[in-house]
Amino acid sequence: MLGTLIKLGEQLSDGRGDWDDIIDFPNTSKEREKNIKCFVAELVFDLDLKAVYISPEFREYEDQVCFKFKNIKIQGGNNKAIYCCVEAGKTEQIRKTFFGTIDSKGKLPVQGQFQELINKDYPQFSHTLLFTILPQIFSLKNVFEENFTLIKETKGRNERFIDEKLLFEPLTLGFSNKVVLIFTSIICSTLGIIKATPIADIEGYDAFIKAKFLDKKQNTLKSNDAKRLCYATGKLLDDVSGVEFSDRYSLNKMFVKETKNFVSGFDKNNFGINYQVNAENQLFLGRASKYLLEHE
Repeated sequence: MLGTLIKLGEQLSDGRGDWDDIIDFPNTSKEREKNIKCFVAELVFDLDLKAVYISPEFREYEDQVCFKFKNIKIQGGNNKAIYCCVEAGKTEQIRKTFFGTIDSKGKLPVQGQFQELINKDYPQFSHTLLFTILPQIFSLKNVFEENFTLIKETKGRNERFIDEKLLFEPLTLGFSNKVVLIFTSIICSTLGIIKATPIADIEGYDAFIKAKFLDKKQNTLKSNDAKRLCYATGKLLDDVSGVEFSDRYSLNKMFVKETKNFVSGFDKNNFGINYQVNAENQLFLGRASKYLLEHE
C-alpha cells in the first residue's frame, strides 16, 4: 500500500511547487452546478480610523487568489492560528489569529495567536513589520467583536464567535452570488501603510510561512550525510527522519499511529525514532493521500 501511494505521489508531483502542499482551495463544485458566482471579500483593519470593516469592493473567485493571499490549510490539534486568508465558514480562524481566545481558565487573551506563536517559537521575526502590526491589529479587538461577533455559551461559559451574516452583510452580492474566500488587509499610515494592503504582502509574512512550513530542519538527523533505513521503501536513503504528515486527515496516519498496522512491534511513544521515512517519500505519501481523499 505504501509503495502504491509513493508511486502515485511521484506522478502527482510532476511540475508541482513547494507552495502547492500548504495552500488550500475552497470546494466550489456545488456552486458551479447551480450557476452561483463565487467571490472573494476583503476584511480591512483600519488603524487610521480605528475601525474594522468589509471593503465594498470584491472580486470574482479564481484559484490563483489562494496563492496570492496565502490561503494556508487549517492545521488541527493545538496549533496556533496564523491565517490571513480563510474560506467562508472558517472565519473563526481570523479571530483566533489576530485576537486570540479565552483560555481554559476563562482568562481573556492579551494578544492574538499569531503574535503569541512568534513570541514563543519564532523570535527571529520579532523585528519584522509583520510582528509590528500584530499588536496594532489586536488593539481593534473590541471594535471587531462589537461589529462581527455574537455571544454563545460553550463549555459552561459565554464566549464570542464570528457571525458571518454580520460579517458579509455590507456586501450587496445578490441572490445567486456567494463569498467563498475572505482575506485580511491593513491600513496604518504611521507605519507607512497608507492604503489597504493584504497581510500576506506585509514584510515578514512570506518568510514566516516559509520558515514554518517549507524550511523545517531534519532535527532528528545526526549527520546530513548519513544514510538511514526508509521504512516505506526498505532502502537506505538520505534525509530520513521520523514521519510528520501535516494534513489533519491522511491515509498515512493509519499506517503510522495505529499499532494494529505496520508498526505493531514499535514502542508507541517513539514513532519519531522507530518509523522513519525519506523526506521526498514523505512528500509523495502526503500528496497521494490528499489526492485520494479528495477524489474518493
